[in-house]
Formats: sequence, structure tokens, C-alpha cells
Amino acid sequence: MENLPVPARRVSESLLKAAADLDAASDERDAAHRALAGGAQALEYHLDTLSAQLRTGEDAIEPRLRPAANRLEGELQRLLADCWAAERRLAGGETPSALALGALAASIRKAASEELDMVFEALNLPGTMD
Repeated sequence: MENLPVPARRVSESLLKAAADLDAASDERDAAHRALAGGAQALEYHLDTLSAQLRTGEDAIEPRLRPAANRLEGELQRLLADCWAAERRLAGGETPSALALGALAASIRKAASEELDMVFEALNLPGTMD
């Protein structure tokens, strides 16, 4: 039972929860490992969801929002790579305090905010909510 994956979080809070967990991890190695694993899972979920919408075609994402969606996809990819790199460094013996988890958390919060802005913009397009 201990090897089960981290339970899925609600989509709306997964990035923010991951950021909060990273902030709380501080200098404790196990907490940092859990926070990085949770952060990677949240980033992968959001990245997979957005990438699938971008690949579906022009109708999945409003054309005027596609540039923002493409930028967000790139940012999520970068953050996921940063999460994996921090996990490798932690596994290699680096201390959690040397990993700048707070900076990673801030970047994840910024991406979550950009994602939410894009969702609100999509909902506010003419004809979407009459």
C-alpha cells in the first residue's frame, strides 16, 4: 500500500497545493522529496491537459488564446524539468535548503495564476456564457 501513487488532487488547487508543499518542505529531506514528487505530479497533469488541448486543433482553444497557451505550455515544461532536476540533486545528497524550493514554489504559483487568467479569459469571450 505504501507504493501507491500520490492521490490525485482537484485540478483547481493542485499547482497551488504543490507550491505550498514546496514552501513548507524547508530543510527536511523527506518533506522535500514528497513536495517535489507532488509538484512534478501536478505539473505533469496540467501540462498533459494543456498539451492535449493544444494538439486537438484550433477549436479546442480559442485562436486568440493560443499564444498564451503555448507560452504556458513552455513554462510548465520548464518547471517540470526544474522539479526533476531538484529531485535528482536531492537524491545526490544536496540539502533541501540548497535547492531553492521557495523560488520553485513562486514560479509554480505564477504559472497557476497565468493558467487561471487564461481560463477566465476563455469564459469571458463573447458567446461563451450567455
